[in-house]
Amino acid sequence: MKKNGLNLIIVALIFFNFFSLFKISSLENSLDRRLSYYENTISNLENQISGIYSNVDTKLKKQVSILDSHNITFGDKLNKDDLTVEVTFSTTPKEYSDSLKATLQLNDKNIEMEKKGTSFEVSTNAYIFEPFQAKVILEQNEIQKIETLEEYFDLQYKYILDIHSGYGGNESYGSGKYKYDGEINISFGSQQYNSPKKISIIKEINGVNIGEQAVTYSEPLIVPVKDEVEIGANDKFALYAYIEDEYGLKYKYIILAHDIDKDGKPVRSYPEWTNGSVTEISDKNGNVLFAPKYLME
Repeated sequence: MKKNGLNLIIVALIFFNFFSLFKISSLENSLDRRLSYYENTISNLENQISGIYSNVDTKLKKQVSILDSHNITFGDKLNKDDLTVEVTFSTTPKEYSDSLKATLQLNDKNIEMEKKGTSFEVSTNAYIFEPFQAKVILEQNEIQKIETLEEYFDLQYKYILDIHSGYGGNESYGSGKYKYDGEINISFGSQQYNSPKKISIIKEINGVNIGEQAVTYSEPLIVPVKDEVEIGANDKFALYAYIEDEYGLKYKYIILAHDIDKDGKPVRSYPEWTNGSVTEISDKNGNVLFAPKYLME
């Protein structure tokens, strides 16, 4: 009897444990659902508050603006000679009169705008490798009101090539020789205003061209490469794509680089954090126009 009673107690305890685990699991699920609900609610509230602030900010800017509307459009093609693009500005003042005059101030250059009904318009040229800030000056009875429009720092990205490249294969350094055996993959992002016209792969030691391979453009562009070069103390080796676009701009796009320090030991290879990098863009006369901040030392 005692044994049967003990068995019943054990069974009851097991059942109670299962029941307790079930209740705990149900409680955890309920808490998880509630927490998820509250997190979603808080997130929605934050988005709504952000939207309200954004709308209020927009309305306040609109309220204090001297302009009812304005528009800036850029041309599709670059001028090959001076690398400028046509920019058209149009604006409609909140208050108009026949004696009102409007001037566009582009950086330090003032350009009188032409009346178009109750609006004003002007077209001018902008150099793509310079940031520019546009302002509108409204003048009436010798009283001027000025409003700042957009400020552009990266206009060049609308027109220069969008290049992506990577190297797949083996590379090693030993006994004074740097070896590599693999493939270079080059692709060009969607660019309706530009395209590559000439491509070559160049080997360089300490800034001196030691070999060049012309490449025929195709999509995708895959170039097999295999070589070994002798480099010693203080030497810098680079393998890069040299690309010319339809405007005569020339791009130096580093694919592989390997530097040796004064003791003959390899230092950090380049690039480490990308699959290649444009280190400079120059014009048809060799003048460097653009060098990103991550330019290789």
